[in-house]
Amino acid sequence: MEVLSTGLFWLCCIFATLSFILLLLVRHQNTPRWLDVLTGVILIATSALFLGIFLDVQALIPSMVDNSSDASHLNSQYTVAILIIPFISAAIGTNLISHAITYNHDYKNTKTLESIGTDLKGILKWIFLMTPPIIIFTGLHYLVNRSKHNK
Repeated sequence: MEVLSTGLFWLCCIFATLSFILLLLVRHQNTPRWLDVLTGVILIATSALFLGIFLDVQALIPSMVDNSSDASHLNSQYTVAILIIPFISAAIGTNLISHAITYNHDYKNTKTLESIGTDLKGILKWIFLMTPPIIIFTGLHYLVNRSKHNK
Protein backbone atom coordinates (compact mmCIF):
# COMPACT_ATOMS: atom_id res chain seq x y z
CA MET A 1 0.00 0.00 0.00
CA GLU A 2 2.94 2.28 0.76
CA VAL A 3 4.32 1.79 -2.75
CA LEU A 4 0.96 2.71 -4.25
CA SER A 5 0.61 5.90 -2.22
CA THR A 6 4.20 6.91 -2.97
CA GLY A 7 3.65 6.21 -6.65
CA LEU A 8 0.45 8.27 -6.67
CA PHE A 9 2.24 11.13 -4.93
CA TRP A 10 5.01 11.19 -7.53
CA LEU A 11 2.50 10.78 -10.35
CA CYS A 12 0.64 13.83 -9.04
CA CYS A 13 3.88 15.80 -8.85
CA ILE A 14 4.77 14.85 -12.42
CA PHE A 15 1.27 15.72 -13.69
CA ALA A 16 1.25 19.04 -11.82
CA THR A 17 4.65 20.01 -13.23
CA LEU A 18 3.65 18.92 -16.72
CA SER A 19 0.37 20.87 -16.42
CA PHE A 20 2.25 24.02 -15.40
CA ILE A 21 4.74 23.68 -18.25
CA LEU A 22 2.00 23.01 -20.81
CA LEU A 23 -0.05 25.97 -19.57
CA LEU A 24 2.97 28.20 -20.15
CA LEU A 25 3.35 26.79 -23.66
CA VAL A 26 -0.34 27.17 -24.50
CA ARG A 27 -0.25 30.90 -23.77
CA HIS A 28 1.47 31.59 -27.09
CA GLN A 29 -0.74 32.22 -30.11
CA ASN A 30 1.09 29.87 -32.46
CA THR A 31 0.57 26.68 -30.48
CA PRO A 32 -1.16 23.86 -32.36
CA ARG A 33 -4.59 22.60 -31.40
CA TRP A 34 -3.31 19.17 -30.40
CA LEU A 35 -1.24 20.85 -27.69
CA ASP A 36 -4.36 22.63 -26.40
CA VAL A 37 -6.24 19.32 -26.30
CA LEU A 38 -3.29 17.52 -24.68
CA THR A 39 -3.02 20.23 -22.03
CA GLY A 40 -6.75 20.00 -21.37
CA VAL A 41 -6.65 16.23 -20.98
CA ILE A 42 -3.63 16.42 -18.67
CA LEU A 43 -5.32 19.12 -16.56
CA ILE A 44 -8.43 16.97 -16.20
CA ALA A 45 -6.32 13.91 -15.30
CA THR A 46 -4.36 15.99 -12.79
CA SER A 47 -7.55 17.21 -11.18
CA ALA A 48 -8.83 13.63 -10.86
CA LEU A 49 -5.56 12.48 -9.24
CA PHE A 50 -5.47 15.46 -6.88
CA LEU A 51 -9.11 14.99 -5.96
CA GLY A 52 -8.48 11.37 -5.04
CA ILE A 53 -5.44 12.21 -2.95
CA PHE A 54 -7.12 15.19 -1.27
CA LEU A 55 -10.14 13.12 -0.33
CA ASP A 56 -7.84 10.50 1.20
CA VAL A 57 -6.11 13.23 3.19
CA GLN A 58 -9.48 14.62 4.25
CA ALA A 59 -10.46 11.16 5.54
CA LEU A 60 -7.34 11.16 7.74
CA ILE A 61 -8.21 14.44 9.49
CA PRO A 62 -10.48 12.93 12.17
CA SER A 63 -7.79 10.44 13.18
CA MET A 64 -5.23 13.25 13.56
CA VAL A 65 -7.37 15.34 15.93
CA ASP A 66 -8.38 14.04 19.37
CA ASN A 67 -11.64 15.96 19.82
CA SER A 68 -14.38 14.93 17.38
CA SER A 69 -15.92 18.43 17.31
CA ASP A 70 -12.53 19.91 16.39
CA ALA A 71 -12.15 17.26 13.70
CA SER A 72 -15.53 18.03 12.14
CA HIS A 73 -14.84 21.78 12.26
CA LEU A 74 -11.39 21.31 10.71
CA ASN A 75 -12.85 18.91 8.16
CA SER A 76 -15.55 21.36 7.08
CA GLN A 77 -13.04 24.23 6.84
CA TYR A 78 -10.71 22.34 4.57
CA THR A 79 -13.36 20.70 2.39
CA VAL A 80 -13.86 23.81 0.28
CA ALA A 81 -10.14 24.51 0.01
CA ILE A 82 -9.42 20.90 -0.88
CA LEU A 83 -12.04 20.79 -3.63
CA ILE A 84 -11.27 24.15 -5.28
CA ILE A 85 -7.92 23.17 -6.80
CA PRO A 86 -9.11 20.07 -8.71
CA PHE A 87 -12.30 21.73 -9.94
CA ILE A 88 -10.47 24.81 -11.23
CA SER A 89 -7.93 22.58 -12.96
CA ALA A 90 -10.69 20.49 -14.57
CA ALA A 91 -12.57 23.65 -15.63
CA ILE A 92 -9.49 25.09 -17.32
CA GLY A 93 -8.84 21.76 -19.06
CA THR A 94 -12.44 21.53 -20.25
CA ASN A 95 -12.34 25.10 -21.56
CA LEU A 96 -9.10 24.43 -23.44
CA ILE A 97 -10.56 21.35 -25.12
CA SER A 98 -13.85 23.05 -26.03
CA HIS A 99 -11.98 26.07 -27.42
CA ALA A 100 -9.71 23.85 -29.51
CA ILE A 101 -12.73 22.00 -30.90
CA THR A 102 -14.93 25.02 -31.71
CA TYR A 103 -12.35 27.72 -32.55
CA ASN A 104 -12.81 27.91 -36.32
CA HIS A 105 -16.48 27.01 -36.59
CA ASP A 106 -18.28 28.90 -39.30
CA TYR A 107 -21.82 29.34 -38.04
CA LYS A 108 -22.96 31.16 -41.20
CA ASN A 109 -22.85 28.10 -43.41
CA THR A 110 -24.00 25.50 -40.93
CA LYS A 111 -25.42 22.11 -41.80
CA THR A 112 -29.13 21.65 -42.14
CA LEU A 113 -31.07 19.34 -39.86
CA GLU A 114 -31.51 16.94 -42.78
CA SER A 115 -27.75 16.65 -43.41
CA ILE A 116 -27.12 16.15 -39.69
CA GLY A 117 -29.73 13.38 -39.71
CA THR A 118 -28.00 11.74 -42.68
CA ASP A 119 -24.65 11.90 -40.88
CA LEU A 120 -26.20 10.49 -37.72
CA LYS A 121 -27.84 7.71 -39.73
CA GLY A 122 -24.43 6.75 -41.15
CA ILE A 123 -22.86 6.75 -37.69
CA LEU A 124 -25.67 4.63 -36.23
CA LYS A 125 -25.38 2.19 -39.15
CA TRP A 126 -21.64 1.84 -38.47
CA ILE A 127 -22.29 1.27 -34.73
CA PHE A 128 -25.01 -1.27 -35.59
CA LEU A 129 -22.62 -3.16 -37.88
CA MET A 130 -19.75 -3.13 -35.36
CA THR A 131 -21.76 -4.16 -32.29
CA PRO A 132 -22.30 -7.89 -33.13
CA PRO A 133 -18.58 -8.63 -33.70
CA ILE A 134 -17.69 -6.85 -30.48
CA ILE A 135 -20.34 -8.79 -28.53
CA ILE A 136 -19.20 -12.09 -30.09
CA PHE A 137 -15.53 -11.37 -29.33
CA THR A 138 -16.35 -10.34 -25.75
CA GLY A 139 -18.50 -13.45 -25.24
CA LEU A 140 -15.80 -15.76 -26.58
CA HIS A 141 -13.21 -14.08 -24.39
CA TYR A 142 -15.47 -14.53 -21.37
CA LEU A 143 -16.11 -18.20 -22.16
CA VAL A 144 -12.41 -18.93 -22.64
CA ASN A 145 -11.50 -17.24 -19.36
CA ARG A 146 -14.34 -18.97 -17.51
CA SER A 147 -13.27 -22.38 -18.83
CA LYS A 148 -9.68 -21.70 -17.70
CA HIS A 149 -10.82 -20.81 -14.18
CA ASN A 150 -13.10 -23.88 -13.90
CA LYS A 151 -10.23 -26.31 -14.55
